[in-house]
Amino acid sequence: MGLSHFDDGTPAVALILEYLSNAETLSMDNITLRRADLTMRSLSRIHCSYVEHGDFAFNLSNIFLVREGDNERIVCVDFGHAFAGSSTSDQSMCRMSVHGEFTRLWGQLYNFMLPLRRLRGDSSSATK
Repeated sequence: MGLSHFDDGTPAVALILEYLSNAETLSMDNITLRRADLTMRSLSRIHCSYVEHGDFAFNLSNIFLVREGDNERIVCVDFGHAFAGSSTSDQSMCRMSVHGEFTRLWGQLYNFMLPLRRLRGDSSSATK
């Protein structure tokens, strides 16, 4: 499935809005192993749509934790640096750039944020 285009060949662009009640930025104060896992799954779903976010590794303010009753979900926002490819175009989105984005975010969450949270004395909440 490729990207949609208008009749004149220009790519279709959309702005999707959703009100996120009870949302907060993923941070050192609320990171847990489960939330890190949810974040990586969200990035994987973005990549499966042939989109590279392009602004996660150093800007975690684009990742929101949304609490809905007993459930939690991760919402990724601000795709201003994103790059969209297609399933048929090897040039538009290479596997290495997607892998790099995935690896950088993984390192930020699992090699930096979670260990620091444990060092601060929050080991019980960082493993939930």
